[in-house]
Amino acid sequence: MSGGAALLDGERVVGEYILDVRITHSERLMVAVDQLLSDAGWSAGDLEGLAVAVGPGSFTGLRVGLSTVKGLALALSIPVVAVPTLDAMAAMLPFAALPVCPVLDARKREVYASLYRWDGLGMRREWEYLAIAPDDLARRLDEPVPTRSARRTRAASSPRAADRHRRSSAHSATRGSPSVTRWRSPI
Repeated sequence: MSGGAALLDGERVVGEYILDVRITHSERLMVAVDQLLSDAGWSAGDLEGLAVAVGPGSFTGLRVGLSTVKGLALALSIPVVAVPTLDAMAAMLPFAALPVCPVLDARKREVYASLYRWDGLGMRREWEYLAIAPDDLARRLDEPVPTRSARRTRAASSPRAADRHRRSSAHSATRGSPSVTRWRSPI
């Protein structure tokens, strides 16, 4: 599980902090935001808007992020943009020649996933947001796909490698009855 904070000036990333699970997000998020602003030489008053991940993801982590952003937005009278987590993960691979499939562990022998393709302007989602058994996801992917997970990104180059990659990326050790559940973003 991880989280973080980033500071952008237009499309340029000014700074970024990644948080991990050793210390809870609630203990570190505001410290990271404060340090990020300080390192950039900015103040909270320089912020023009905020973005926050709205899931899928850890309920507690999402709740901490949403609460923090809501408090900052109210105090600073600035707008908030909700960003689905899978959309943000796919956006980290702009200009990808192959479709991109971000994957998050949904627990209960499922993963959250969707499929995106670069259309010349941005990454466009081609599937609904899914909570799906890993083997079912592997079967649904019918071409080589870079699979973006919270831990690593790999691309498969041949159909055989793609099959191996899909199975390993979808954690084929997880077994269960085939199931697909649509997950809808709250925005």
